[in-house]
Amino acid sequence: MTLLFPAHLRLGESGEVQLKFAPSPLAEAQTEAADIYATHTILAEARLELSNGILASPDKVQASLPRDAIVTFRWQISPAQGREIGGEALLTLYYFPLDGSPTQDRLISAQKLKIGVTSFFGFSIQTARWIGLVGLAVGGIFIWKARRRKKSRHA
Repeated sequence: MTLLFPAHLRLGESGEVQLKFAPSPLAEAQTEAADIYATHTILAEARLELSNGILASPDKVQASLPRDAIVTFRWQISPAQGREIGGEALLTLYYFPLDGSPTQDRLISAQKLKIGVTSFFGFSIQTARWIGLVGLAVGGIFIWKARRRKKSRHA
């Protein structure tokens, strides 16, 4: 299983968190049945819990888990504040017996994640860009006026 996430985000930008899961033959051999797929349907559920972050997609995602398949779960996140985003990605497998007996679930993994958030004096990236544009315009006006004064003195 692999958890991929950006190390840093700027306030106002979004990033992607990915959880990739591929069942291993060793994990299947450790279950009660030698061939779990012959007796069960398996559903993988991934959940992303965050602090100081906004999820643009559902926090809980489910996918069926076919034999020898790699399942990838994706979440779009955006920082809510200029502080670090902390959280946890959880993966649970649900075993649905084909004979109708009760469902079993097993928490497979709980992985922590930390994403640094940077900002320009606490402003979002859009606000910082507008401030930069205004600064560029004001600077351009000062330079233009200074050149006009210089030309009028020499003339």
